[in-house]
Amino acid sequence: VLACSALATAVAMVQWYLCGGDGRVDPSASPLGAALSCAYLAHYACAAGDTWASELGVLSPTPPFLITTLRPVPPGTNGGVSPLGLA
Repeated sequence: VLACSALATAVAMVQWYLCGGDGRVDPSASPLGAALSCAYLAHYACAAGDTWASELGVLSPTPPFLITTLRPVPPGTNGGVSPLGLA
């Protein structure tokens, strides 16, 4: 959990410091603050997508395959994906 949220926490702290801590970001007044807000949201969107793919992939009736070779692999193999998890 720490590895997935440490970067976003650091980005949020920098954004808070640069924007004065009021939580509002005016893109015209602070382009860097707006970019940091986007980075924060993108980080958590990526983490959420990875979690959803992992959770749905477990329910797939077909065995996972290795993304690099397209050969079937046992569930839980690094780089293994399933059609349901990719959907």
